[in-house]
Amino acid sequence: EERREKRDNKKGKGPMWRRIVMLGAPGVGKGTYAKLLASEYSLLHISTGDLVRAEIAKGVTTAEARALRSATEKGELVDDEVIISLLTKKLDEDLHQFEGYILDGFPRTRDQARRLKSMLGESTTKKSGKEGSIDAALCLHLPDEVIFQKLLARRECTKCGKGFNTCDYNSGGIVLPAILPTSDECRECPDKHFVYRSDDNETTIKARLDIHKKMEKDVADFYIQDGIFHCLHLTRSVPVTKQILSETVGSGERSSSGIWSNTLPS
Repeated sequence: EERREKRDNKKGKGPMWRRIVMLGAPGVGKGTYAKLLASEYSLLHISTGDLVRAEIAKGVTTAEARALRSATEKGELVDDEVIISLLTKKLDEDLHQFEGYILDGFPRTRDQARRLKSMLGESTTKKSGKEGSIDAALCLHLPDEVIFQKLLARRECTKCGKGFNTCDYNSGGIVLPAILPTSDECRECPDKHFVYRSDDNETTIKARLDIHKKMEKDVADFYIQDGIFHCLHLTRSVPVTKQILSETVGSGERSSSGIWSNTLPS
């Protein structure tokens, strides 16, 4: 049984967290919450998935773009060198405009976590004039069966470009309502404009989740050793969870409204 645990980590007391990595399985909501927190606290939101998709769109005829497209469609990890290069470029170009950053979807392996830690202490953050060490590794957790259902229900709207989810989940103490258009002008979007993401099919989802399960413990252990790991168990809607995360990031302390653990659930 999950329980509310007291924080016993070494870092993050007092000041708000300005340098965050967002961890969790594909489909758990990293991108949704990262965007909301970035907007509220003027943090640079970097989705490595978005960086890869943008790179593919820029040069679909190059060998590198073809390799990126192939890895994405199969649910495989993109080469570390490519991700580090894209991430470094993004931080160098944009970080100076923000109060900090929130990384969404990276690192996914222990080696990536090591390389990220080394990279953030070098030229990228010196150029931006901001200290590079990470304040917090926020891990969002949902049971695998819930994630699978939510991933299959993800939709993108071709009219407005926003992401939605048609799965209305209510079981085992977890209540996650569907995320659908609310304004009158978007009422017809689910029937007329919703499309699947190309990588949201059962085969690719299973491959992505299998890869994640094999690597998540090593990444978690890396940040547990650094004393900055915080695992939040998701049980309610986006607005409720967002409030918990907002209170946590803003204060540098875990919100008492959330169900937290210091390690990954077994």
